[in-house]
Order: sequence, then C-alpha cells, then structure tokens
Amino acid sequence: MKKYVESLLLESGGFQSKLKKIAEKCCEEHDGDIVEIGCLNGVTTNDLALIAKKYNKKIWAVDPYEIGTQNCQDESTYNEFIKNALTPHPLTVSLLRHSSLNPALIDIIKNKNLCFAYVDGLHTEEACFSDIMTVSHCTGVIAVDDFYAYDGSSRASHIKNVRSGLARALVEFENKFDLITSDSLKTKPSKTAYLIRK
Repeated sequence: MKKYVESLLLESGGFQSKLKKIAEKCCEEHDGDIVEIGCLNGVTTNDLALIAKKYNKKIWAVDPYEIGTQNCQDESTYNEFIKNALTPHPLTVSLLRHSSLNPALIDIIKNKNLCFAYVDGLHTEEACFSDIMTVSHCTGVIAVDDFYAYDGSSRASHIKNVRSGLARALVEFENKFDLITSDSLKTKPSKTAYLIRK
C-alpha cells in the first residue's frame, strides 16, 4: 500500500481524485468500512459513498453540525450534507452527529472495522490527535487533511495544529505507521498526509 500511495502522489492530478483512488484501493484490499471525521457539506462523503457502495461497505460520517463551531454558522451546512450525502446514499452513509471528542462516539468508532479513515475534523491539536488515535486501528490508510496550505490561504494556525496533532500521534504509535507527505516525497505540496501501517 505504501508504494501505491507514494506513486499516486507523484502523479499529476488533484487531491480529491487521489483520495478517492486511495480509498478504493483500501476497500479492495481490506475488510471494514470507511470513516470520515469532519464532513462539512458532504461532497467528499458522497465521493466515498460511491466507492463504499461498490464494495458493499458503509460510511460512518462524524460531524456534530453544531451552530457556532468550525465551518457551521447556521443549518445550511447540515442541509447541504443531507442533500449531497444522506439523500443519495441512505443505506450506505450513517451520520453520527456528535463531536469526535465525545467518549461514547470514540467507543463506537473504535469498535468498527475500518479499511480507510479520513480525518478532517476540528482543527485543534488535541482534536486532531484524538481523531487519529480514534481511527488508529484502521487496517488501510488514514488520510489526515490540512497538513499543508494547498491554496496559499492564511490557515497557518490550522496547519500548525494538524501537524502538531499528527506528530503526537506518531510518537504514540511508536514506529507502527509510515507517514507519507509531499514533504517526504519532495513533490509539489499536497494538503493531505497519509498514515500507513507498517
């Protein structure tokens, strides 16, 4: 899997198409479902659901959609998620509408077999670390979003927090995962880092 991800990241093409290819490879090669932590408007959830359906798997979508939290100023984001992900895939997508830091939610996810995990939740160091640890039993790939400012935006604090959370997780993992980033491959910056079990 490591060589597959590395070769894919060296190819031209956008982040979303690479993420879908990696998720599909995980579905082909590993048992379990997909989890997405931080779903925003459901566009990525929809893409992952199309792959999951093909392999008779589920998407566990985690997002509290709590007004006033990151990227949720009103009900419109939740309504977009319903339109883009839940309505077209009612048997494939299960929304767990809780904070990913909720202990009961963490227990639910830890008890799911996972082939692919996409972490794009709350962009604090603690939340990123907790989310990665929650999905650390994933047998395929853990994709951690916002590792790099792909659009030149001023999201420096998000990037710093994600990198710090990821660094803490790597220490906790004690060399059980390989980390693949555009930095490690010395390629054009990619906004996502990938953890692959050794």
